[in-house]
This record gives sequence, C-alpha cells and structure tokens, in this order.
Amino acid sequence: MEFAGRHYETGTITNALQAAGVVNPSTGTPYSEALILGASGGIAFGSFVFEYKGALPHASLLFRNTFAPFERALDNMAIRREVRETVKEEKGDENLRRALDEGLIPLVWADIFSLPHKGLCNGSGMWMAVPMAVVGLSGGDYLVADRPGLPSRVSVGDLLKARGVVKKDRFRIATFEAPDTSRLGEGLRRGIETSLALYLDKPPAGSANNWGIVGMRHLANLLVDPKNPKGWARQFEPGPRLVQALAGFPGQPGVWDWIETWGFPGAERGAYAAFLREASSWIGVNLSDPAAVFEHTASIWTALADTALSDSVPEFVDLKALKVRNRANPSPEIRDEIIAKIVTARKSTRLAEAAADIRQAMSKQLLEIAALEEGAFLNLRSTLSGCRQA
Repeated sequence: MEFAGRHYETGTITNALQAAGVVNPSTGTPYSEALILGASGGIAFGSFVFEYKGALPHASLLFRNTFAPFERALDNMAIRREVRETVKEEKGDENLRRALDEGLIPLVWADIFSLPHKGLCNGSGMWMAVPMAVVGLSGGDYLVADRPGLPSRVSVGDLLKARGVVKKDRFRIATFEAPDTSRLGEGLRRGIETSLALYLDKPPAGSANNWGIVGMRHLANLLVDPKNPKGWARQFEPGPRLVQALAGFPGQPGVWDWIETWGFPGAERGAYAAFLREASSWIGVNLSDPAAVFEHTASIWTALADTALSDSVPEFVDLKALKVRNRANPSPEIRDEIIAKIVTARKSTRLAEAAADIRQAMSKQLLEIAALEEGAFLNLRSTLSGCRQA
C-alpha cells in the first residue's frame, strides 16, 4: 500500500487512518491530509532568528499552527485514541507488536536523526522525536509509513534506538478510532478559527512583529532596511550567514526548505485551499473564494523560495536541484552532496553581488502575499461569522 501523508504530524494521522481502512464518507476515499491540516489549526505565519554561541544564525519560518497541532487535529477530527506508555525498551516493543497482532495501526514517537533512512546527520547532537505510523512487519523489519509512497523498512534495533532517545516520548504507542463524523463540522470550524486568530489577532507568544500579517510585513521591512541591526543586510551578510538563512543545512531548514519541504510545497497554502473546499460541505458554507486566494499565494510562496536560492547565483542552481531530489527521496548520499554544495556556496563571490537584489525581490513578494492573505482571512472570518449568525 502506498501512502500520501507528508508531514510528521498531519501526514502521520492521514497514514494511520488509511492503513486502518478508514474512509471519508463524503468521498469514499481516505481522509486527506489537507483536511487534517485544517483541523490541526491550519496555516500561519511566524518569523524568528535564532543564534547560539559557536553556531551560525538560522532563520525559522512557520507556515502552519505549531501550538499542539497533533492533539488539536485529533480533537477537532473527533478521533478517540488509546495510549500505552512504558519506560522499558522490551515492554515498548512488546506493546508495539501486540497492537499489530490485534490488527491495529500503532503510532510510535521516534528520533528522526537516529533513523538511517531519513538521511540526516546522525551524531550531530540534534534530535527530534516525531510520531510515525507502524503499518506492519516484514522479514523482521518494521514497515513505517513516514513519508509519501511505500512504507520505509526499519530494523527492530534502529526503531527501538530511535524510540528511546527522547525521555518524554520513550516507547509510547497510540492507536486511533475512526472520526466521529457527527462532530466533524464543528471541529473543522474550530480549526479555521485557530488559523484566523494566528493571522489576525493578538500573537500567541512574544512580539506581534513575529506573527501573522504584521509579522510578514515586518520581515519584508527587515529584508531591505540597511540600518536596522536586526535587518538581513547586517544580520545575514553574504557568506556563511546568508547561505545558512537561505539554504540552511541538513537538519536545519533555510528559507527554501521551510517553504517547499517542511510540509506541502508553497508554504502549505495549496493544501489549505484544498481543505477549505473540502470543509465547505462539512461546515455548510461556501469557502471557495478564500480558497482561490490561497491557491494563488501558494505559487507566490514557491516563487519566493526560488528567489531565495536564486539562479543568478551559480552555486545555488545545483543545490536547489539536489534539494528537489532529496524532497522526493531523501538519502545519506544526497545529504552529503547537499552539504558539499552548501560549503561551496558559502564562498560564492556572486552571492555578494546578488544579495541586495535577492532581499529586495523577497521583500516585494512578501508584501504582495501579505495583502492577498489578509484579504482572504478577513473574508473567511466574515463568512464564518455570517454563517453562525444565520
């Protein structure tokens, strides 16, 4: 069986439901990840810069709700779950095998840096435990639906090691029931309201300049303001610092990666448009107008990602092609090629010449997106408010 889920939270839920044979009664097909993305709190915008002693600064861009999205998706999809926990490795594996023997599709939480097939930098000191659906056993290996396509084969030892890395997630498993469709419409509405609040209302944490429409316009200004000490001209001067912001490093996304690979390409906007169209029938209101806007801004976000790794910088051309290949089929070999290209790009003389034009173009695209998405969210809030009053 091939799976469609992309993101480690929403895609994992999609894959687990598909593997369990659960279908959406309105379509007769498995529940889409787009629907679960909307239920999880939908899209957002956040912009942050982190710099630690001895390391290059990195730019973090958030394009989906990050406040308990996994639990929020399950609650808003009205999915009941059972969780089994233990601190013992042997018991953890026993619980996993028992769930499979019972015909269930268990989820485990495992460190992606410890799994060889993820193609990340094991031994780098980084870790990140994420949920993933275990859909079977084959030849002594577990079959894990953790990306689009066929399940990944993971040895028992590798999965146990990865499951034991993060103390709070150690050896936990969870199993799901099918969504309660009688509660789904209201849950999807709550998911939309979360996204509306993230974009238009008081920020959930920190400064308003980091979040939503305000944050998008603030970042657009930082990209072109040469005097601001937090502006990109000073914080990310050409060389290793700017390459880190734009291209990242394996395990640490850059602008291109946040937009094109963290979830759905185009900063999740195309998927959110699909969610709005699908949710319309569940909520009982036509959401096609804002959906059309997000279909459009998805293409502008992708154009912005391409601007960040501009073809005017020769070293970025091959790097971007490698990232596209790695998005489709990650491997340690491609990872090593990406690392080599990033090291080369850090020494680029052409980047120094193109940096100002890259920042200017990114700023212009951000302002265009901000205007379009603000209008779409205001339309969405007005439509939902009118529907509720009616």
